[in-house]
Amino acid sequence: MIQDPRDPGEAPGDYRFSEAAAVAVFQARHEALHLGTADVTPGHLALGVLKALPAEGRTRLLPDPAGYARLCRRLGAGTAAAPPIPEEVEYTAAARSAFATARAEAGPAEIEPLHLLVGALCHGDAATIAALEEAGLPLEAVRRRIGAGEGPVP
Repeated sequence: MIQDPRDPGEAPGDYRFSEAAAVAVFQARHEALHLGTADVTPGHLALGVLKALPAEGRTRLLPDPAGYARLCRRLGAGTAAAPPIPEEVEYTAAARSAFATARAEAGPAEIEPLHLLVGALCHGDAATIAALEEAGLPLEAVRRRIGAGEGPVP
């Protein structure tokens, strides 16, 4: 990855994540490392959100288990959460942009997992966005869930 030398590739420390969103961000790191990359992308953020949710929350968000499995495959992962890997990772510029969008979506409230999904949908590559949309998570549907007051467990 070509980097701007002024850009350390770290997630900004001034984000206020809810506990559920923080767990999702950590899971995204594990997903990236498990898939053999040291850079977290918006696709990894989406995987982290979905895999960090309790099964009940994931089922409410993606009711079709086959759809969840297809989404994971399209993003290059299995359905099980990646194991914890204690290594440092960097966040791509797109992932950091996803964090900024999540913060803007949350306003003064804590960033929740659905805000991270909005960020992934806004800044993910075409394959990530298509996989999320095919699974039933288009941008406007996720925003409607946020507007309906769905919090950390959709």
